[in-house]
Amino acid sequence: MAQPKYSIGIDLGTSNSVLAYCSLAGAGRSDVLAVPQWDTPSTVIDSATVPSFLYRPEEAVAAQICGRGLDIDGWIVGRLAQRKASEAPGRVAQSAKSWLCHNAADRLASFLPWGSDELTQQEKISPVYASALILGHLRAAWNARFSAQGPAFAFDAQDITITVPASFDAVAQRLTLDAAKQAGFPGHVRLLEEPQAAFYRWLEQHAGHDPLGELPDAQAAIRHVLVVDVGGGTSDFSLFELSRQEGERDPVIKRIAVSDHILLGGDNMDLAIAHLLEPRLSAGGSSVSGAQWDYLVAACRSLKEKVLSSDAAPDEIFTVSIPGRGSGLFAGALSAQVTRAELEALLLDGFFPVCRPDDRPRRALGAIKEFGLPYAFDHPAPRRIFAWPPPR
Repeated sequence: MAQPKYSIGIDLGTSNSVLAYCSLAGAGRSDVLAVPQWDTPSTVIDSATVPSFLYRPEEAVAAQICGRGLDIDGWIVGRLAQRKASEAPGRVAQSAKSWLCHNAADRLASFLPWGSDELTQQEKISPVYASALILGHLRAAWNARFSAQGPAFAFDAQDITITVPASFDAVAQRLTLDAAKQAGFPGHVRLLEEPQAAFYRWLEQHAGHDPLGELPDAQAAIRHVLVVDVGGGTSDFSLFELSRQEGERDPVIKRIAVSDHILLGGDNMDLAIAHLLEPRLSAGGSSVSGAQWDYLVAACRSLKEKVLSSDAAPDEIFTVSIPGRGSGLFAGALSAQVTRAELEALLLDGFFPVCRPDDRPRRALGAIKEFGLPYAFDHPAPRRIFAWPPPR
């Protein structure tokens, strides 16, 4: 293999995926690739983030957009797929990364979108293939941007790393590599734990300086850095030890602890908002149907992103609407209102409250399952840290 020109790093995320790259011909900074993707059935945009959603378009939409270079095997990846999650959830596969690490499921079986009755069994895809489609979309975007410069610039000729949660077990790691292989990645692709990648980035920011000097108690011989990664589907904690070595400027670095795998992240927040709003939507106290619940969770995801990305008065009111039961003229939509204060209390105080060092996560009698996944029962992330005993 010829010397690669770039180092490519891919964050294959539960909610969003990103491709960053850095030239290997010097000390240049990394850049993020703007990836073309459908925003609407008639509009293509370039965006640095690719929502990790896959949409199987209806026949009319497929005739309009498929075969124009931005679909793979009849599936659309990215912004349009994310939008369609709130309009046609039965045609959208999501949370493939969370499924990759679910040991009780056959990750090679075709069952996504989970619980959908809009697609036939032959049309559904496995978590591994869903991940392969996302990776394939990123690979195609790179080649569209660079391959015209010659074979040396092609994706497969570069140094390629995919990040995964530190708590991914050996099977989940292997399945991630299998997805990369299905996406056409070369055999030299490697995996890197996400908290470790974040730690390396912190070290890079202090290149040329003593990183120990940036930490409290700068004269201590041994220091510890805790990396907390709360993502779209999982929460990961990794503890690193930095020690001084006589005569050396750079510290000796060891990773000394990794947390258990915890399905706790943005998906849990979407579900929490949905559970808050469900009673307000339900007429006569009855629960919403399975199909309505899928619409509701997708709408709550969009609401969460809107609330957390902006500031406004606590009494700002948001309205969430989902289709009514049936398709008749009087079926109507169901609507509910919620204030910004309620949402911020649920998301910030509920997931990131001030906790005592002796607080511990509450335990449920059985695994809490939504969409077939065993999500964490107790939400506050700080309790998970206090309950995590690194080795001494």
